Amino acid sequence: MPRPQWLPRRTDVHGMLLASSVGLLAYVSKRHLIPPTSYISDVFLALLFGLVVLNSPLRHLLSLSLPSAERDPDRYANGLRFCGKWVLRAAIILMGLEVRTADINTTTILSQGLILCVALPSTFLLAQAIGTRLGLRQALVDLLAIGTMICGASAVNATAPVVGARREEQGLAIGVVFLYSVFALLFFKPLIDLLGLGLHISGVWSGLAVNDLSSAVAVGAQMGDGGDVLAAAAKSLRIVGLAPALVTLSLLRKAPSTDGSLAQHLPQFVLGYILLAICRVAGDQLFASHTSWLMLLKGAALFVDFAILSVVASVGLHIDIRGLLRGGPRALITGAATSLWLSALTLVLLFLSLSGKIAWAVACAVGAFAVTGALYLTLATKTQRIRGLRRRYEAGEPVTLREAILLLDDHQRQQPVDRPYIRKLVEQLQPSLGELIPVRKSPLPHGQGCRWATFWEGNNDWALVAVCRSPGAATPIHSHSHELIGKTIEGQIEELRFSQRDDDRYELTTRQQMKLGALWTLEAQKGLHAIRTVGERESIDLQFRGPEIGGGGICIESDIDWLAATPGTLFSGSETADLRPGQSGDGAAPGRLPQDGASPGG
Repeated sequence: MPRPQWLPRRTDVHGMLLASSVGLLAYVSKRHLIPPTSYISDVFLALLFGLVVLNSPLRHLLSLSLPSAERDPDRYANGLRFCGKWVLRAAIILMGLEVRTADINTTTILSQGLILCVALPSTFLLAQAIGTRLGLRQALVDLLAIGTMICGASAVNATAPVVGARREEQGLAIGVVFLYSVFALLFFKPLIDLLGLGLHISGVWSGLAVNDLSSAVAVGAQMGDGGDVLAAAAKSLRIVGLAPALVTLSLLRKAPSTDGSLAQHLPQFVLGYILLAICRVAGDQLFASHTSWLMLLKGAALFVDFAILSVVASVGLHIDIRGLLRGGPRALITGAATSLWLSALTLVLLFLSLSGKIAWAVACAVGAFAVTGALYLTLATKTQRIRGLRRRYEAGEPVTLREAILLLDDHQRQQPVDRPYIRKLVEQLQPSLGELIPVRKSPLPHGQGCRWATFWEGNNDWALVAVCRSPGAATPIHSHSHELIGKTIEGQIEELRFSQRDDDRYELTTRQQMKLGALWTLEAQKGLHAIRTVGERESIDLQFRGPEIGGGGICIESDIDWLAATPGTLFSGSETADLRPGQSGDGAAPGRLPQDGASPGG
């Protein structure tokens, strides 16, 4: 039985220790080394410390590599990826226990809930319109939108695996929403004094408009005695909105051309979050005064805090400052516009509703939807997104699996996909968080311990597939009935090439380690080879396979232990048809995944 992916391996230790050490430093610094202040959070410190380590001489001291197309450039890569994937998912699940229900009552839900039902969707529409117009990746726009709408860094981290964001985008979004929290701490109180609004409006507004919980409470406290309690209650209601936001994004960002029900497309960690949120609601009703329940919540909160700090530290350890500066200004504009819109709209709606001017509040809500909806329909069209994606692709920027599929569909509407286009696309193809889950889970055999999945099929028989091999797994000696252009993006594999000497005699000619990220090609019906995974981690290849030539591939059956053989070894073998799915001349169609929710964005 294969080892569960959520259990760390020995190769994960170095990266996990580095991320947790940076996170622990942020935790200690915030609580013991830095004078008490609401202007700096431990999450921001974890991001900052990780960024400093990567972009300073400390990187050379630790033998840490800058981000590149290679997924395993150093000994830290596996562990940092484990933090960004599995530690993050565990933290998101446990976040469900942080949904504070004690401060939410019927009046709060009816009044403030209705305001949020208008303000949050319109903020999302505005973010999509502005971000798309500025050419930002959709995943980054989603992070900025949800981080602004819900709860800052926590929402950014929870959203990242749902929308397939890159770690540098995750870090950029955290930084942008943090800056707005600082803005609120500096300017909300003077604005309230200028407008002459009372404690109740200002306290509630702090919770409705400020990103993260600690900043919202701090801003509320500035408004007067009891303002922090009002802010916490309003903010708690926003945090409840994280679950429906993640569910909605799971549906909106599912892979192109896939179908299925809500449950099929909903990531399992989101289901875990919802389940524990329900447990928190039930527990607050049944065990509110029990010491054991309070200790459980405190322990879970402590784990989440430290896990998130480690995750954010791992994000900082992936951020090259040069890349941050390239996308920073556009992200800052998008984040500022959405934050200011949310703040202004919630303040106006809150003032009108509490003043009894319900008709004006309804008119304002309708107007907000009309304006942001019109901007969205005008600026965030599929054509605009494809145009921005094409510009990024032509500029040589990395593309995800989802983006590659969109580019391929767009390209073949104009002309057939050919080898030069495919080679360039493979060079720039870098899957984002969660996109490789389908091939990791695929039940389709591709040799002992190997699985494969088809992500895209073209109208001229080219197809994009991925192959995942367990540690130690190997293919049989075989040839292909189709051309291959691909690269290894994860793990280590070894290729062995063979030649036929006579009817039943074969020779092992070469064996070599395939370099991560380097392109390789195989011609159809030419050459015999075998592939095996080296090391303790599974390996993954991304491959474009061409049209079928002839009647299918062949396998060589032999008793020789060719995995231990050296180049020049001769052996006897017999030729048989390769009957593995996708290798017998049946093309890439057998690799289509069943509609079970497995998708590149899963």
